[in-house]
Amino acid sequence: MNKDDLKQLSEKELEEKKNQLRKMLEELETEERSRGEGAGKKEISGQAAPGENTAEADRADTLSGAGENAADRREKRRREKKKNRARAVRRIKMLLGSLLVIALLCGGFLVWRKYAPSTEHMEPKAYFEYMMQSAAALEKEDTGENEENAEPEDFSLQEGELAVVMQDYVESRKAVIDDGALYLNYEMVRELLNDRFYWDSENDCMLYTTALNLYEIPVGSRTYSVDGEDKTYKENILIRNNEELMISADYLQEYTNVEYIRSPEENHVTVQYRWGDQSVAAVKKDAALRLAGDIKSPIVRDLKAEDSVCVLGEAGKW
Repeated sequence: MNKDDLKQLSEKELEEKKNQLRKMLEELETEERSRGEGAGKKEISGQAAPGENTAEADRADTLSGAGENAADRREKRRREKKKNRARAVRRIKMLLGSLLVIALLCGGFLVWRKYAPSTEHMEPKAYFEYMMQSAAALEKEDTGENEENAEPEDFSLQEGELAVVMQDYVESRKAVIDDGALYLNYEMVRELLNDRFYWDSENDCMLYTTALNLYEIPVGSRTYSVDGEDKTYKENILIRNNEELMISADYLQEYTNVEYIRSPEENHVTVQYRWGDQSVAAVKKDAALRLAGDIKSPIVRDLKAEDSVCVLGEAGKW
């Protein structure tokens, strides 16, 4: 093989080598491009995987948080229900306590109302009107009068009228005040105080006799006569009040052993005509004088310690 052949062969081999090298380069480029694309895909895939993991983690966290929140809500509802039950129990207890207090107060009030002494005061006028009516009822029982046929009596105390306390009891007949003078019922005077006074209906005058003298007293006059001799008194000795004869208490006192105390502000006059020892007691402490021996009876007068009272009788603790 000559030098040209060698030269041609070398060129040909060189050309083949170049072609091979070019082909190899192309293959390498192609492979590099493929590798680059794969690497890009792997990078994209690698970048997406953490995102997917993060999303999954977030979902897991969310589910875990939701679970925890649900548990918290359940626990919160449970605590709220417990608080509501506690509040309801407290309210029920408070309501029951209030009802119990109200029941105790009502019960105490009823017991107090039943057993506590009455504080009601009876006005003097009402007291004496009541006592006068009671005295009249007792008199009718004693005399056996038929109340159905009897005319109703008026025991109300009008202006100028007084109840009469005869020593220790209230009379059914009234006293009157006329022109400033006190007058007592003639029938009452004759029955209880002095029977020497006598009404002469024929001569329309009252007679009073002693062992030595005869007194003649006309109605509505200050002039009277003693054994025919005229005399004058400071006031009318005898008057009529609603057809009832009334004698001057001052004139009566001159010829009768009586004393009287007027109490117009308390609507009565007290006449003392029995003399001698009386049962008297001193009040130990402040007390109430009642209409009857009952703590529920109205109070007639408030008594102070050391006040003196006349004892008319005893009944139990009264």
